[in-house]
This record gives sequence, structure tokens and C-alpha cells, in this order.
Amino acid sequence: MHLKQEKLLECKNVSFSYGNEKILDAVSFELKAGQYVGLIGPNGGGKSTLVRILLGILKAKKGSIEKSDDMNIGYVPQRISSMMSFFPATVFEIVKSGLPRNNVSNISSIESMKLVGITDLKSKLIGELSGGQLQKVFIARALVSDPKILILDEPAVGIDPHASAKFYSILKKLNKEKNITIVLVSHDLDVVNNEVDTVFCLNKTLVCRGHKMDLMNEKNLKKLYGDTFKLVNHNHA
Repeated sequence: MHLKQEKLLECKNVSFSYGNEKILDAVSFELKAGQYVGLIGPNGGGKSTLVRILLGILKAKKGSIEKSDDMNIGYVPQRISSMMSFFPATVFEIVKSGLPRNNVSNISSIESMKLVGITDLKSKLIGELSGGQLQKVFIARALVSDPKILILDEPAVGIDPHASAKFYSILKKLNKEKNITIVLVSHDLDVVNNEVDTVFCLNKTLVCRGHKMDLMNEKNLKKLYGDTFKLVNHNHA
């Protein structure tokens, strides 16, 4: 059972553009404690830009992001394996590098590694790890800052199905047991349908949002991806 769903962050009429090209247009939503949100939308729909604004990397041209100054947001980027395979650092060193500068986190590097089950890897070089192990390392790195919100951008790309299933079980555990709000950015609609509770449909503006049972249908997805979109149901039974 979730704890009380306090509001952690509010996005108010956020707009962003590169020159004359509008990327985001009046995007508004709230993130509450314990939510598990899937952020979906077509390529070029503004998902990555919105994530950068939430993280403070970019500043909105219009609108605002409201959150408490002491609230950390953890982030796990996509395509980590290709970026880090030759980096000469151990698992412990990478996890510890996620500590905030003022080092006031109330969770240690070892504790964060325990949460994702990688304490046995702490002395290994990250170049020796599989894609699934490396993703766990970067979840632990994000957790060491004691975030209330964890954003993951296409986190299971390049991971085999078995490792992917373990990966998503860790996310569900963090969400249910630690009450961490998770925002999962993904093109994989099957994963979104199976894992998250709430869906934000973004194509420059929020086309729709709400519980996945209400939104994950062909009518709404055509609004998001266009009239050529077709939803195919697989009956695995």
C-alpha cells in the first residue's frame, strides 16, 4: 500500500523551442509520491526535452517547474553500455559518484547497491559487466542521492529479456516498498502497459494522461501517433 500521495513536483504550462521550432507547448501535470508513470510519444514529440527540463539541464522558455529545493531527482540515461564500457572505474566508484555535493544523503553507497542486488559486484570494473548489470549500477548511482523521483530513459534497450524482467521487478519494488515515484520514458508500449499505473502521452503537448486502463487503446494512441497507428493484441494463451 502506498503512503499518502503528496505532490512532489508540478509542471505548469511549460513551453520550449529551438529557434522557431516548437518542441513543447503548454505542458502541465503533477507528480505525486508513489506514482509509476509511463511517458510515451513519437520520436520528436519532446520527451527527452521535457526530461532535461525536469532535471534542470534546460530551462523552459515559458511556464515553470515547481518543486522543493531539497528534493533530489534521480536519473538513469539510455545507452549506458556503449558509453561506459571502457571507463576505468569500479562499480563502487560509479555508485559513490552519485552522492550530492553537500553529501547529506541518508543512504550509503552500499545500501543503494543492496537495494538493487549488486553488492557482490562492487569491486568489478564496469567494463566487465553485462548490460543488465550496468543498468543496475546506474540505478544504484541514482538512488544514492536519496531521490523521491526516479526518471529512466529507455532503460532496457539492449538488455536480454531475462535481465529486462529482473530490471523491471527492481523498479516495481522501489516504487511499492520505498514509495519512489518512477517516470519511465519508453517506446515499448507493451512494457508500459505491463509495468506502469499512469500514462502521460506527449506529442509537443500532453495529448492525454490518466490511468493506463483508460488510455492504452487504439483511439487514444492514434491521437498520439497518427491515424496510421494500429494496436495489435497478442493472445499468448
